[in-house]
Amino acid sequence: MIDVPYRREVPYSQAVVLSQYFDLEHLEHVHPRSFGRARMVAKERGVIVWDLEWPPVLGLFRVQSRIRQEFTPPWGIRAVITRGLLSGTETVVQLDKTETGTLVIELHRIALPGWRWLRGFVQRTLVRRLDWIWEEDLAVKVCRGGWPGVPLVEHEGEREASGKPDIAPHSASV
Repeated sequence: MIDVPYRREVPYSQAVVLSQYFDLEHLEHVHPRSFGRARMVAKERGVIVWDLEWPPVLGLFRVQSRIRQEFTPPWGIRAVITRGLLSGTETVVQLDKTETGTLVIELHRIALPGWRWLRGFVQRTLVRRLDWIWEEDLAVKVCRGGWPGVPLVEHEGEREASGKPDIAPHSASV
């Protein structure tokens, strides 16, 4: 495993930043070349499962990953790639309040051998990509209220933390 820590302070509240992490619909519009496209697979209490179609490799083909993304209250997220490219990779996110917004603290555990030469390359490349993704988000003033939204953990009917009704297209076992 290769660990890649990442920190970024952004001028938005914790609630706005949290909602951004659970806004799948903005990926293909704001991040078509840096992140890719998302398709919702399932939504259960506190968890969404979605497929990521990565940006084209050499303009020829796209690879896919399935991601299980969990809301860990009050301001955390845990995502694991469960199949496809980089299966076994885990990301843990903590959102800390600051005077000017939110400090985003991420730890990415990449499912690749921890060889020194590979570790340095992966760390530099991923940090550059994460900076690029945040620059794209900040350029559009961070998307808000997107679908499917932050999933609830407690029993509050079938409503999301954002207050929107649950509009998942279909459900599958996680």
